[in-house]
Amino acid sequence: LTRTSSQVLWKFDFSLGLVTAWGARVLDLKNPAIAPPGSGGSSEFAIRNIVTPSLQGAVGLTNFAHFGVELGLVIPMSILSGRSYPTETNGTTPANDDTDYSITEQGLGDIIVYPKVRLMNAARNSLGLAVIPSMVRPTGDKHKFLGEGQFIFQPSAVIDGEFGYLGRCRVAIHAGRGGGRKGAWVTDAGRGTTWRASCDGA
Repeated sequence: LTRTSSQVLWKFDFSLGLVTAWGARVLDLKNPAIAPPGSGGSSEFAIRNIVTPSLQGAVGLTNFAHFGVELGLVIPMSILSGRSYPTETNGTTPANDDTDYSITEQGLGDIIVYPKVRLMNAARNSLGLAVIPSMVRPTGDKHKFLGEGQFIFQPSAVIDGEFGYLGRCRVAIHAGRGGGRKGAWVTDAGRGTTWRASCDGA
């Protein structure tokens, strides 16, 4: 999916791809106030690893010179592992009877729908403009850390240009709004709507 470009696919043209992301210690919760006696530290819960292969696809819906519409879809499947600390020793010295509190989950994440509406074609007048009103559907189980547990609207816009011989030099500015996390399983204090921007070149 060309989310950082204003270009769209021609009518009924389609693209498919598989993208995999990996994150380490994406969630780390600590509370020294409830550290068990003699543990020498704090109580902790951490998601150690999360691997998310995502099937991505898009199809073009129009064939106009400037105005264009493309519909994209991202279907993620997540595998994660984590555990809590400290380990429960059960009051004995040998470690062979210790209890480790671990978590492993896998399943469908939040499906993302990416409609793209192109208003200006960079290939025709060196400057392109598109809006992407993307939507996150709450298809992942938030209690298993597989999703946000809520619908999120994330509109963004792309302005890009093609310069030089045959438009081989490309520059794009991508800016948008991130949805808040109201009602999410983990909520950061003071966090709500966020704005983001990026610049790409080739």
